[in-house]
Amino acid sequence: ADKTRLMIVAMLNGRELYAQEIVDRLGISQSAVSRHLQLMVDMKVLNVRRGERGAKYYSINTIALQSVAQRLSEFR
Repeated sequence: ADKTRLMIVAMLNGRELYAQEIVDRLGISQSAVSRHLQLMVDMKVLNVRRGERGAKYYSINTIALQSVAQRLSEFR
């Protein structure tokens, strides 16, 4: 997995953040963060919801991640 995406998942562990918070914490461009977030939403790794004023809030799709972890453990 991409290091940036792993960092985003770690940031979202147990919390919900809006996109700009993720940009500020990573210190990379908004467009780069948006690409990573959209990829993870498309892969069903993250949930996204619209908040006030249209801000997008991201959280981990724990069911999907548990499923991935279970599949990975089968390869050991």
